[in-house]
Amino acid sequence: MDDQIQLKLTKRFERDDDDESRVRPAYVNNIDLMRIGAEVFMDTCIMPVDDFARAKENQGSGKANEVDVIVLDRYVFGLDTFQRLYAAVQVMHADLSKIGALPSDATFRTETK
Repeated sequence: MDDQIQLKLTKRFERDDDDESRVRPAYVNNIDLMRIGAEVFMDTCIMPVDDFARAKENQGSGKANEVDVIVLDRYVFGLDTFQRLYAAVQVMHADLSKIGALPSDATFRTETK
């Protein structure tokens, strides 16, 4: 797909010394899920807009553009709560699909290091 941007992601937690212009306002544009035993962990993250703009400019270079993924919050769910989240996401997805609001193609491909 010619309109995709290839990104190489480096994930880290938000730090007190982060420049506010990179992390706020916090429009979450990346979510990671992982499971340990019977608990599900969800990281809500942002990829700073400046990194996206730089990646878009370098799009034709053929190499992955490095982007920081900054974890703003980590939530831990028990399986009952995760099941309710899953059901709510399915309902929301169906509603968005009905009105044609879902994107047809991903904007970027990612590699995580």
